[in-house]
Amino acid sequence: MSLEKLTDTEIIRTILDGNKEAFRLIMDRYAPMIFHLVRSYEKDETMAEELAHEIFLKTYERLDMFRGESLFSSWLYSLGRNHCYDYARKNSRRHNVITEWSDAAEMEAIHADYDPEEGMIASEYSRQLGVCLERLNKTVAEPLMMRYREGMSYEAISKELGVTVSALKVRVHRGRRELKELMEKVQ
Repeated sequence: MSLEKLTDTEIIRTILDGNKEAFRLIMDRYAPMIFHLVRSYEKDETMAEELAHEIFLKTYERLDMFRGESLFSSWLYSLGRNHCYDYARKNSRRHNVITEWSDAAEMEAIHADYDPEEGMIASEYSRQLGVCLERLNKTVAEPLMMRYREGMSYEAISKELGVTVSALKVRVHRGRRELKELMEKVQ
């Protein structure tokens, strides 16, 4: 039987039995999903590729932790999302400063009527939003970011997090409310 026709679980068993080359099949199957996830956290192509590589490396290192209690794709997505979330949290200040300055300079070059004061206000709002998001509890911040940053449907988020759609909607609502309250305090 061709390795390509094996299920994820069978491929994982093959890898854990010593066929390290079979991991290429996992990468080929799930690269589009991981790159889509990574691009929602990192727009720079080189950094996005590096982040995806880190996720696949972490997946390989932790493959023996996959118990088969959920779909492998869900397990991998969760691992990737957590890695991206950690990446974003660690790099948010550095990345936001670089992005805000380069975005502002680019906008100024493109638009002759660019208003630097408005750009600074937008940059400050973006910074405050990032700080407030970091302060939210992960149980409400994660679904909130998945919904609004990654554009995922409630059904997809529900499946990914293993909660009902109604419970998820409560978390998103609570997250929006808490985020609004935090933003009002810093302004």
